[in-house]
Amino acid sequence: MEKVIEIITIDNKSIKVIATEEELKRNIELAQKGYFMTFKELEWRTQITFNTANVIAINNLGKWR
Repeated sequence: MEKVIEIITIDNKSIKVIATEEELKRNIELAQKGYFMTFKELEWRTQITFNTANVIAINNLGKWR
């Protein structure tokens, strides 16, 4: 199951991505250690990588589907 997640960056950009529950947990663990997070972008389903220093919020936008 996947969920739509909103990533808000330090320059106030809002990027919507999708992730499974396992991917979300793994990325949050990586962020806590200061590593990069990798998600699939919602619209094009391409891989997108975030530097955790530039991310200020991770918001869940929906139910698991």
